[in-house]
Formats: sequence, C-alpha cells, structure tokens
Amino acid sequence: MSLNCASSTKLLYLEDTYIDEGKAIILSLQEIPDKGISLILDQTIFYPQGGGQPADTGEISTINGARFLVNDVRTIDGLVHHFGTLIAGSIEKGEEAKIKIDPLRRRLNARLHSAGHLIDAAVQCLSLPLKPSKGYHFPDGPYVEYEGEIEAEKREDLRQQLEQKVTELVSAQLITQIVSTDKANLLDHCPYIPDYINDDKPVRVITMLPKLGCPCGGTHVKKSDEIGQIRLTKLKAKGGQIKISYALQNA
Repeated sequence: MSLNCASSTKLLYLEDTYIDEGKAIILSLQEIPDKGISLILDQTIFYPQGGGQPADTGEISTINGARFLVNDVRTIDGLVHHFGTLIAGSIEKGEEAKIKIDPLRRRLNARLHSAGHLIDAAVQCLSLPLKPSKGYHFPDGPYVEYEGEIEAEKREDLRQQLEQKVTELVSAQLITQIVSTDKANLLDHCPYIPDYINDDKPVRVITMLPKLGCPCGGTHVKKSDEIGQIRLTKLKAKGGQIKISYALQNA
C-alpha cells in the first residue's frame, strides 16, 4: 500500500518533552521494504531514534476505530516514519488521528539523555583534556565517549571525582534551557563546535550550566534533580578514547 507524501513533519517533542498525547493528520500510509508499514503525519510527538537516544513507542488511532501500534520511529530522507502494526480498522490519507506515546519510556529516555549531558558538563567543569565524540543513552548500557588520554593510575580517582561532581549538579536543581542559534554564535553557549554543525542551519542547544551547552535534538528533563542518582560505573580507555559508562537509580 502506498500514499505518496512530500511534506515534512513538525516535531512537537522539540517544544515540550512532556507532551504525551496529541492530534495529527495522516499524510501517508506506505510499505517500506525490510521495515514494514509506515505512517507519516503532519506533526508528531514521537521521537525518532537518533542522537544516541531510542525511539518512542505508542499508538496512533482514528475516530473510525483504526488502531496502529508504533514500535519504531525513524527519520528517512527528512521524513519521520512511524513503523508498526495496524491491529484494527483501516487508515486513510487526510484523516485526523490521535497520537499517544508511552510516557514511562519517554521519561526514562529523557532522564538518560540528560544524564549524559550532565556528565559532559562535569567533565567540562573539571577542565579535563577530553573532546566529546559519542553518546549512547539507551537503557541497556548508557555511556559518553571522548577523544583523549587518562593515565591508568588516575582513572579510578577521576571516576570518583566526576561522580561527586555529577551528584552536586543533580542536587543543584539546574534548569534545562533550550536555545536556537547558529554556528557563528555557538561558542556563546557551548565550549566546542562539533564537526557536523552546518553554517546555514539553526542549531538547537541544550544547556544546564552557562556556556556548557551541547547541540542536541533529543528530549530532556526540566530540572537536573529529575534525573535522580547517577552512578559512573566504569571509566575505560582504549585506542585514544575514554568511555564513561553510567547508570541511573530506578531505571
């Protein structure tokens, strides 16, 4: 089945992490090879997997009784595809639909993602000679990774110092600020400019501490204390990379 669509999707989750339900117009229903049935909407609260954060899951339903269970969300060629299974009724282009995400999954993903940012802020606060290279904020083993070297005999002490600093930042109830800027002004908000930043596109920056922000399109908590206790479980060095693994209490 295929209903062609050339429109992009408005990303409502960028405006508010805590939106669990909403409405949207069905723009297309199509079969994607090796991926299954996809719905494309005019706007969405579903986060598509990317930036080290897993996708939201949930349900899309219509007034005519159709129910579509969303089990994955991906961005392909600029379009947000909601992949899943149609378990009742039929869906037509142009219909209004109710969209609903799994709120517990969203809250956990936001806590994990914000925790990664807070660890990075702690790294910057301690003036460590590390350059951010990767973040993985999935529940099955989250970590942040850096380019750099830390002497073996100093790693455990450093892990403890970082954990103490992260605990202080969590308790400080730091408020998450979201700003939109461009590459020319990025250093007003961030300590570095990632290689992937384009000159001609606006940049969304997530900041908990002034000038220690990070370009990010993910979902985040409103205040740092919502993250809960963060344990730095391991600091590992390999091939010029420092990997800091972490875990959350009640995650």
